[in-house]
Amino acid sequence: MKSYLDDGKFAAPRWLMYPELSRYTIGWRMGYGEFYWMNIPCETEEFKKLFPQPLNWLCHDEEDQNGAEKLEKYSFFARFWRKDGIQKYSKIDEEDYVVVNDFITLEQVDEEFRLDAMHFLSIRNYILCAKYDLFDMPHDDYDLTDLNDDFELTGSQQELWNHYKYSACLNGAYYKIMNDDNLKQILLDTGDKSLVYISNDEWGGEENLFGFALMELRDEIRRLYKNNDKIDWEYSKYLD
Repeated sequence: MKSYLDDGKFAAPRWLMYPELSRYTIGWRMGYGEFYWMNIPCETEEFKKLFPQPLNWLCHDEEDQNGAEKLEKYSFFARFWRKDGIQKYSKIDEEDYVVVNDFITLEQVDEEFRLDAMHFLSIRNYILCAKYDLFDMPHDDYDLTDLNDDFELTGSQQELWNHYKYSACLNGAYYKIMNDDNLKQILLDTGDKSLVYISNDEWGGEENLFGFALMELRDEIRRLYKNNDKIDWEYSKYLD
């Protein structure tokens, strides 16, 4: 591990060094991300052009949350990536697609993943957490792994959830896959093919929300890592 930065290289942006930490978490000020943030070189204009912030970092402004500010309630777990939370993809190429169940499912519990100090067993668990949070349902703030979906929403609640459910899935997939290099590479290796999730609910089938979320996430990962070759990862780990 070296203590110097190679010429023409940059320390890893903190959102790639610690993808599980949200933009304003106390983890950057008092947690394990503090030391890294305080020791990385200042972000120059060149750095900002090479390493754009994640889309879920750009929707925290109180007056502009990509349209979420117009709704009854804002969801931290289901931050909108695009205006009004509209999904980027909605059509499948029937002649060129990949079934994602072969490498990932909503229920997959191979490894826990995190958002800040919160731990999740699966993307389904994350989506449930978003629903509990949105409707202020009682739960243990320190153990989110035992949530269940045995409740019904009222008509107005369902209408609000319809605005957020895709983004809940998208953000859950982000934190799951950004913290798993193997899954990240498998997703990127699907190229530009349509991604199809096989299930009997809205996450698959005709709506295919999980499949479309993975397609949007694939684009975001490419955008974030476009200049990965300019990162000095050995030096970045030295600063950790």
